Amino acid sequence: MNVFNSFKLLMLSPFRNILKLAGWVVVGISVILLLVASHIDQYQPPQPPDSPAQHK
Repeated sequence: MNVFNSFKLLMLSPFRNILKLAGWVVVGISVILLLVASHIDQYQPPQPPDSPAQHK
């Protein structure tokens, strides 16, 4: 193994770790957004109260 190959391996390791971290961040944000979207999808607006003028 020459000096260039060992240098290349040392430089690739931090980039791989950063790439893995970025991937986990994307997965985490996606899960949070899916949970928020699911909660919004089940939203039911409050029913307006019946006013006496409507019942004649």
